[in-house]
Amino acid sequence: MLYTPEMFGGGVDKALKEFDKSYELFKTRKEKEEYYPDWGKDLICGYLALAYIKRGDDGDLAKAKNYIDEGLKVNPDCGFIKSYVQKQYDDKSK
Repeated sequence: MLYTPEMFGGGVDKALKEFDKSYELFKTRKEKEEYYPDWGKDLICGYLALAYIKRGDDGDLAKAKNYIDEGLKVNPDCGFIKSYVQKQYDDKSK
């Protein structure tokens, strides 16, 4: 949705809605067993950051940075955030 043109049903604002919904689900998620996988929160933080970077409204870069930091707190080795999202953030914040 993030990279789908608005004329085809996508766009940043629609993507943000869906990403926010996914992010909220992680707040209520409780694993039945401790060995269940807990992956995914770092990725949704990365996609939220990308959406805010792409939208570029006032204050969006600060929100993006918060999601980058949160995603790296969850998974400090997240290559998606460390190599791709961080580069997008750095390029936009120049």
